[in-house]
Amino acid sequence: MPILSTLRTTASAGVRFAQALVQKSQQTKVPVRYMGGNKMVVRPSRFQSQQLKDDVFYFLSLGIVPLGLIVLYTNVRIGPAELVDTPEGYVPEKHEYYKLPITRYISKYLSFNSIEKYHERSLYYLYKADMKRKAKLEQKKVRQLQKSQVDQKGWYYVPIQGTLEQREQSYESFKPNKKV
Repeated sequence: MPILSTLRTTASAGVRFAQALVQKSQQTKVPVRYMGGNKMVVRPSRFQSQQLKDDVFYFLSLGIVPLGLIVLYTNVRIGPAELVDTPEGYVPEKHEYYKLPITRYISKYLSFNSIEKYHERSLYYLYKADMKRKAKLEQKKVRQLQKSQVDQKGWYYVPIQGTLEQREQSYESFKPNKKV
């Protein structure tokens, strides 16, 4: 008995081995490439955005660096203006009223509008705001009077026909009732 059981296990193992060999020979072999397992992901290019950032930085630094150096030089070398007494009979020019040297330069050479124009313009805006305020106050007062006197706006047409007495009677019918 023990002999039959050993033959049976070896026979079944041999059959399984033969089946595995047949299956292996029937399979097609695919070459395996060992490339690290990473896949190449296709994504849009960032060249244009990087180029734009580089250009913006370049042109900003091309303008900001010299202007920064000029501002630094004027503020360190010249400095802000100091308040002193004016001599008798001296009338200061409009650019001498500013404290910083760059503001004085802009006011003297690059400004097309005078201080007086700016002042007049600001006075006009103040006048306009004051007129709006007064109009609102007047409207508020009118509404309060209308409520207190029970008086309302009314546009209506009173037909004129007949004699004077008839006209007066028709007019009396249109008068609003007032509380006494």
